[in-house]
Amino acid sequence: MIVIEENVCSIIYGISNCNICSCFNFISNITFAGSACRIIRQANIIKSKFQNFAIEDIVLSHENQKVQLNGTLLGSKNKDLRLDFTEVQLDEILPELSRFKIDGALNGVAQLKQIDAVYQPTSSLKIQNLVVNDVALGNMNLNIQGDQSFQKFYINSSIENENMES
Repeated sequence: MIVIEENVCSIIYGISNCNICSCFNFISNITFAGSACRIIRQANIIKSKFQNFAIEDIVLSHENQKVQLNGTLLGSKNKDLRLDFTEVQLDEILPELSRFKIDGALNGVAQLKQIDAVYQPTSSLKIQNLVVNDVALGNMNLNIQGDQSFQKFYINSSIENENMES
């Protein structure tokens, strides 16, 4: 068991050897941005030199909010990662700024694929009930696609509310 006082984090884990991989399970209770969260999942390490990983359902959750990570890391040049957001309250995860306040519920998917030097980052996100500095804007849709070099990102966004759509 590992306890990290600063983050109020306790991790309980077990390690076992499978035929071609090492597996470890863990349960972690952490406090993130003032909210108690729980992480439960199993990670599979395909090679014993910790070069290749299969990540299955690592979930950070609090009440009805959830962030879920899945994917594979094969060496340093091949990745296929997916991050799913469900009802994540932005005011609880974003840093507090004195002149800028954002609230709303984040839902959607962010993905990163890499094969050698070619990247394929994409995101499809929706912020329900977006509020910026106490001004209710409506629902924001974001579709993001990165170029193959991971240098440029193309963003298609819209805000829908009862009075208009932009």
